[in-house]
Amino acid sequence: MNHEFINSLASIKCLTELLADYPSLDSGDRSRLLNIMRQQAERLVQLSKELRGTPVGVGSL
Repeated sequence: MNHEFINSLASIKCLTELLADYPSLDSGDRSRLLNIMRQQAERLVQLSKELRGTPVGVGSL
């Protein structure tokens, strides 16, 4: 699960950097990047819900 968290966070970080570094991106590209960020954030929410339902000491982080 640690791997999944890291991947989602890295994706969000990279996409926010792209949006910040290229403010002239057309609206279609911006929309696609924002959609990916939304999906990754939702994935983090799901992973955190799974973690809350897992007893302490089960699995690895």
